[in-house]
Amino acid sequence: MSTSSAEGSGSLSPSPVAPNAPKFGTLIPNRIFVGGIAANTTESELHQLFAAYGNVKATKIILDRAGVSKGYGFVTFETEEEARKIQKEADIILKDKKLNIAPAIKKQPFARVYDFSCAVLSKKALHLLEKGHHFSEGLKLGLKLTCRGLS
Repeated sequence: MSTSSAEGSGSLSPSPVAPNAPKFGTLIPNRIFVGGIAANTTESELHQLFAAYGNVKATKIILDRAGVSKGYGFVTFETEEEARKIQKEADIILKDKKLNIAPAIKKQPFARVYDFSCAVLSKKALHLLEKGHHFSEGLKLGLKLTCRGLS
């Protein structure tokens, strides 16, 4: 079972007191963060476990580019009350691992600042930047940025 993206209607505010949570972001209503998930856990198993605590609308385990679990995911409940109630549970264990439950917070995007003062860009990289793309997108496409030794 999967879920829609982590975006939703939330409020921009300091995050609730959750260790390791970002200081600012958008709280996603009805959704919780679940950390410490065993690598071989399926979304169906996650759904089954949390269904005992409320009406689960969706589950999502985050995978890396190779399709390997990153060890965390999200569970979306029918109501915000169900999501808050589960965060008060002391020990939730799945596959002999204690899960870390916290509010789901969408991190705020940050803009990277690049110093192009000594850069020599290819025409294709320059074209992408002029179109409003981030330089990191050019790197993904294998475009080169070189710095010539300026003193």
